[in-house]
Amino acid sequence: MSPAELESFYRGIHPKAVEAGHDLLAKHDFSSRRTLLDVGGGAGGLAITVAQRWSHIHSTVVELPRVVPITQHYIEESGVEHLVQAMAVVVGAVQREGKIILQVVPDRSRKTLHAFADKAVSDEAEAIHTDDWRPYRGVGDEDTLHETVNHSIGEYARGNVNTNSVENIWSLLKPSIIGSFHKVSIKHLDAYLDELEWRFNNRDNPLLFRDTLIQLLWSENLPYQQLVQ
Repeated sequence: MSPAELESFYRGIHPKAVEAGHDLLAKHDFSSRRTLLDVGGGAGGLAITVAQRWSHIHSTVVELPRVVPITQHYIEESGVEHLVQAMAVVVGAVQREGKIILQVVPDRSRKTLHAFADKAVSDEAEAIHTDDWRPYRGVGDEDTLHETVNHSIGEYARGNVNTNSVENIWSLLKPSIIGSFHKVSIKHLDAYLDELEWRFNNRDNPLLFRDTLIQLLWSENLPYQQLVQ
């Protein structure tokens, strides 16, 4: 489906999604909630309806990277961008005391996550530690042990098995967006992730400023038209 066809599709179904949101709110009371996570929320019909009804509920719509700009358009058109945000899926891997790899991915499916792991994890890795999200199952092999922690029951570490290292990366990403960039577009999200990767992977580099300038000089120019189109 082309971008124009995708936009046309969501333009057609958005009114029905908003209507369905009103029907849902007529049957269920969300007033005691403070947050809402709508995975696969399309153009954001439910989250927008909730925001228009209750000003204390902050919602996040998680969608495919190519759908997020459409979702963001409807959020801003409805005037609820202070309560609703649209996000894509970002996956990351970190070596203990080592480097990180971050990437925007289309979904959280087994196929996608295993493909990322195949790319990110060294053949010499002894173990892979994840949470207990089912699509991670089978990510290890005869040479690499896969162990999990179950966050849903409050298990965040079991011996040396934990996901604290990658959780720390997310704790760095979020403040950098809020405090430095303020707002990022899905189109350029990979570039923001690259920037965090570069800073983190060079955290012990005493010549970081010099090497950053060299990288910038070697980089290709990004024409303004390409930046904003």
